[in-house]
Amino acid sequence: MTANRNLADLARSAATVPTAASDPTLGANLIINGGMTVSQRGTSFTGLGTASTFTLDRWRTTLNGSNSARYTISQETTGGPYANATWMKIACTTGSSALGANDSLFIQQKLEGNVCTSLNAVGGGSNAFVVSGRIILDADAASSITFPAKMGMYFVSVGGTNRQYVSDITIDADNTWQEFSVSVASDATAQFISGTVQGGELGFTLLAGSNRVATADTWINNAADFKTSSSDDILDASSNILGLCEVKLEVGSTATAFQHEPYGDVLAKCHRYYWHINLLAGTRWLAGCYDATNALGTHLPFPVEMRAVPTSSHTSSVFRAGHNGSIHDSTITVGFTKDRWGYMPNINPFASASQGQTYWILDNGGTTVTGDVSFSAEL
Repeated sequence: MTANRNLADLARSAATVPTAASDPTLGANLIINGGMTVSQRGTSFTGLGTASTFTLDRWRTTLNGSNSARYTISQETTGGPYANATWMKIACTTGSSALGANDSLFIQQKLEGNVCTSLNAVGGGSNAFVVSGRIILDADAASSITFPAKMGMYFVSVGGTNRQYVSDITIDADNTWQEFSVSVASDATAQFISGTVQGGELGFTLLAGSNRVATADTWINNAADFKTSSSDDILDASSNILGLCEVKLEVGSTATAFQHEPYGDVLAKCHRYYWHINLLAGTRWLAGCYDATNALGTHLPFPVEMRAVPTSSHTSSVFRAGHNGSIHDSTITVGFTKDRWGYMPNINPFASASQGQTYWILDNGGTTVTGDVSFSAEL
């Protein structure tokens, strides 16, 4: 069942400081970065709709099949439900057409098993829980959406018999911020894997084909369904805009007020899944001392322990090595040895060095884009 709450009825609770900012299980909200405050990869993502892409931290836009719909996602700090609110804006730039029966497109967050522990009921099955937040939908004049509108929302359990639950969020009026809550009943079968692997998944459906329709508000074995028969195509027309913020998933049947954590605490939780550093000229790694064999570096720590051994990537073609104040070896290859706790930058070859010399790695002549190195342990 979906219920909307009057904005004036809920006072925002004062922020509380966790005792361990990097602990993903801490707090009533199982969603990380539900306030949309952290966006390490950037604040604007354009030309979306051709592939699955991470955007604001922990939030991923996921595409199955293909469709003509194109859109942007941005982190906004004005125009929200109240002054200084940070929100995620999904702005359609090309409306959907020729939607295939199996096509789907949604904004999702995959939940780590450690986060989902409280969803497991004592004795088996799952506890009831509720998803809440603030939402706005501005439908273009060319859109076929009428109000009250319906946006599909789904949840999947991972573990034992995978289960799905699909519902609708009711949006009462055009271009008006409101609160929403969706209560999800307990299920005798759903179970959630514990540990560092994926335990669950929450998604908000932007569009889905005719084979992706589920019976509303009913637990069933997972069939990869993402909407109900009443769900609207949120991206049916150019200039449609969807906004989301203060997303919360909590155990129980009644939504409570969203609690804004300090930015640093949310960032530390996000660092468990993604972290990056930039080596634009002037920012350098003190990599270590050349051993005359492989130029192995020094193990450097991540800000927090990552969920798993991360993958690394970098875009620079102008990484250079240096020692004694000089930049040289323009043909070096940079690689990384990683574990969950840190990384070791490696360079090869290092023709100008002598055994025992200290060396650096830097991005010489690049930009804040080319000098970026990222480490991802996303689910």
